[in-house]
Amino acid sequence: MCDAEDGRGLGYRRVAWPAVALVGGLWRGSPGIGHSLGFGRDRLVRPVANDRPVGAGAGDLAGTPSCVRVVADSSLGRPVGNPSRDSAASVSGCGPLGTSISVVVGTALAESRAGHPAAGDDCLPGSGDRPVVVAPGSGIGTCDAVHSNALRPELSSDCNDPAGGCHSVDDFAAGTSGLAPPAGLAAPQLSAWSLCSIAVTDHGRNRLGPIDLEIPRGITAVLGPSGSGKTTLLDLLVGFREPTSGWMARAKSQEGGHLPIFWSPSEFGLWSELTVRDHLEMVVPPAGFQFPAGGPRVARDESIERLLRMFGLADKSGVLPDLLSRGEQARLAVCRAVASEAEFLVLDEPLVHVEPRLLRELWSLLLAMRRTNSVTVFATHEPDLVLGSAAHAVCLQEGKVVYSGSVEQLYQDPPSESLAWFLGPANWVQPRDWENWLGRTDGRERVVRPHELVVNPVGPEENGLELRGVASRGDYLQLDLVQPISGEPRSWLVSRANTLPVVGQKVWLRLLMGLVLWASLVLPGCRPSGMAEAEQATEVSEWRLPPEGIRIPGPRALHATGDRLLVLDNVGRVLSYNFQGELLQQWWMPDYDIGRPEKICELPDGRLAVADTHYHRVVIFSPDGSVAGMLGGFGREPGQFIFPVATACDRDGNLYVCEYGGNDRIQKFSPEGRFLKSMGGYGTGPGEFQRPSGVAIADDRLYVVDAFNNRVQVFSTDGEFLEILGGGLPNPPDLVYPYDVSLGPQGDLYVVEYGAGRVTRLDQAGNLLGQYGRSGSEAGEFKTPWGLTVDARGVVSVADTGNRRIVQLKF
Repeated sequence: MCDAEDGRGLGYRRVAWPAVALVGGLWRGSPGIGHSLGFGRDRLVRPVANDRPVGAGAGDLAGTPSCVRVVADSSLGRPVGNPSRDSAASVSGCGPLGTSISVVVGTALAESRAGHPAAGDDCLPGSGDRPVVVAPGSGIGTCDAVHSNALRPELSSDCNDPAGGCHSVDDFAAGTSGLAPPAGLAAPQLSAWSLCSIAVTDHGRNRLGPIDLEIPRGITAVLGPSGSGKTTLLDLLVGFREPTSGWMARAKSQEGGHLPIFWSPSEFGLWSELTVRDHLEMVVPPAGFQFPAGGPRVARDESIERLLRMFGLADKSGVLPDLLSRGEQARLAVCRAVASEAEFLVLDEPLVHVEPRLLRELWSLLLAMRRTNSVTVFATHEPDLVLGSAAHAVCLQEGKVVYSGSVEQLYQDPPSESLAWFLGPANWVQPRDWENWLGRTDGRERVVRPHELVVNPVGPEENGLELRGVASRGDYLQLDLVQPISGEPRSWLVSRANTLPVVGQKVWLRLLMGLVLWASLVLPGCRPSGMAEAEQATEVSEWRLPPEGIRIPGPRALHATGDRLLVLDNVGRVLSYNFQGELLQQWWMPDYDIGRPEKICELPDGRLAVADTHYHRVVIFSPDGSVAGMLGGFGREPGQFIFPVATACDRDGNLYVCEYGGNDRIQKFSPEGRFLKSMGGYGTGPGEFQRPSGVAIADDRLYVVDAFNNRVQVFSTDGEFLEILGGGLPNPPDLVYPYDVSLGPQGDLYVVEYGAGRVTRLDQAGNLLGQYGRSGSEAGEFKTPWGLTVDARGVVSVADTGNRRIVQLKF
């Protein structure tokens, strides 16, 4: 029998437990309302091992310490053993002959299998005791004086002797206690939670484990399919569920004046009898909330009003939860959790019912209001949320931990194909696939993400992979390709950023050189320090292009002349508008069956130069739309093109043509069309390109957007490489797949970012002046924008290609 008063009998131990908020431990001292589960200061914890309670003998379980003493403020301490004494001084271990005494919390530092007599139930110091080292900051002390320590004889003395002293591990970490790790072992690292041999079974079914896991401070994402154990793990972390076996511990809270831990379960756990405002009244600290995190505190009532507005709940202040939509309930649950300012925040599928247009904004808001030394653990099925916010990931499958480590490694270099898919679409490449499909020798089995692949159509004389089919897979495309000789088929996932040929044409599949586009995975709205605030547009208008049959075309390229706006669309038309948005004329490209043109510019004599990308040429039109001539042809020689993608003209009438396809360079032609020089080349170094997709000319300088290298490069009009724009600044521009650039009337550069869905304004030194927009389909958002232009009035026109509209802005 277990006596509830003193915890003796069947191995229970009273452990002091700071006020824990499980769906709301309340500042007013309430025992909990509705679905809340509030804990008082004490809780009985039953240590278990090997699926049964630990008995009361020193040698009761072979291989486990028979006695562990837990400091009174150790928080979620659940050691395996027989805690038979209430000691608030230290943690030490003693066990039967030959057992291994190791760390109770955190990294194992002191282990010994040296023989020593078994200790009694009271775990009094004996000749065989060994020190146990625990993680700093956990609030658990460690004894630095032990009898007959074979590892550290100089530490031998009586652990209960005050003269010997039992110091905190924080003293140990600071080097003040005299205790050091055994030779060859590093100092302990602080973890938020430590789990050792934890298992959970329910009605004979294994729900979780056994697992060993360290969850660090910072932001951790828990990933896995339904039924993998995500909710069970989170329930364990907050104490809502007891493990069947093993032990776990949470680090001591580092901050006072806050609830230590707050949990938002998958079903929200809202209090049915309290209004929306009441939910925040119950958790906002008495001193008010900090806006932003770490900033000055705002009065409590004002804090509540501001939080309600930020989460879009101001008009629901007096409403009960049952009258809210599921999305509103999800917002309230997360708002309440954030408002608590708990140091440890555990969220099970947060914001899962929130509409997509609000999801990223609210998630960015949540992260912005978390303190730098806080801990956030969340379960999710959304790879974008993980990539944009978490530093650490835990992947579960059938109750087992199959990965625990950095998010960046999981994305860029996962150890297996199954793990690669935890963070989104993946191509798993075997050693033999590199040469057969990607034209290079790598030899290593690894992941290739869709945005790392470039699809280049090949000329009629060249061998290539046959494109048999194209299918949409959300943000990606699936290409069904066939080897030309063996006939071997394979499907590949690629980014929609690729301009695809028609089915039946031959292509090359190539891997982007250099770094993965990791920057493009950060959530919009999370700006690095030093970045300018988003600019506000004082004038905004939009219009759509005229339909073509049942199709609603999207714009691909724009160019402003003195009084006209020229447009290329994705069905093969050239359109001319006045500045009031009235269509003046339109005509078709000479050919458009296998691909559409990408950029257009006006020559000094009024003719137009169009980069006819998939026909390997530049088409020259007269002002009336008739073909006046053509430039180029397929090839790699001077004056030939693989895929010309952009055109620009200087004040002397010289034409500059950007191209890609393994021949990434800029060619300069005279006003008569004679080849003058080439600049750049394929690569990632200074002066090299991976798809130079747009160019603007200011005086004698060319500003070239280098799309896949996420930068703007600067050349002289004579072909000399000058610099990477802003490369020497403390905060260089952070561009995400820039695809076009235009010069404003004041000399500023406007860059449209395909990957971030925004317009970035820079000066000619690369200093960031402002940004506008983000990815999406609502007002102030752009979806895969391909181009932009700025006219003499300062009006910025954006080809919002994915949303099939032209958007005009004035800042």
